[in-house]
Amino acid sequence: MDINPFQPFSPAKRSPLALIKGICFPLSLVFYLLALMSHAYSDGTYGITCAAMGWSIILTGNLLAFIAWFSNIPFWTAFFMFVISRKKNVHMTAFWLSAVALLFSMGAFAVHEVMENEGGMSHMVEIAGGAYTWMASYAILLTGTILSTTTLKKVENEKKEKLLREKEAAPANPWDEKRR
Repeated sequence: MDINPFQPFSPAKRSPLALIKGICFPLSLVFYLLALMSHAYSDGTYGITCAAMGWSIILTGNLLAFIAWFSNIPFWTAFFMFVISRKKNVHMTAFWLSAVALLFSMGAFAVHEVMENEGGMSHMVEIAGGAYTWMASYAILLTGTILSTTTLKKVENEKKEKLLREKEAAPANPWDEKRR
C-alpha cells in the first residue's frame, strides 16, 4: 500500500448499515440508561424502580400499565437482534418487535396511581421525563430497524441488478446452442 504523507488521512468508508447501527445502537442504549436514572413519575419514582417492580402494577388491576412494563421484553429482543444480525429477515423481525414494544410502552400513560407499600396503599402520580426518555429509546430503536431494513433491501436489490447486468453482458456460450 502506497502512503502519501502529504495527503490528509481519510478513514475507510463504512457501510450504511454500520453507520445506522453505530448511531442508533448506542443512542437507544444511552436513552434507556438515562430513563432508568431519571424520575419516571411525579412522585420521584425512578425508572430503575419501575423496571424492577413494574410487574406489580397488575395487582392494582391496571392491565395497560402492566403491558407497558412488559414492553421491555420485545424491546430487548429487538435490540439484540438489531445489533447482532446482518440478515434482512432478522432485521424485519426486529422492526416488528420494536414497533410492538413502542406501542405497548404507551400503556405508561395509563398509570395514575402507584403502590406505596405491600398493604395496598397507593398515591396519585403523573408521568415525568424519565418515562418520555424511555419511550424515546424505543422510538430510536424503531427508527434504526426501519433504516437498516430499507438499507438491506436496497443492497439486496443492487446485488440482484448487478448479477442480471453481468449475466446479460456475458458472451453467449456456443456449446449451449448446439445442445438445443
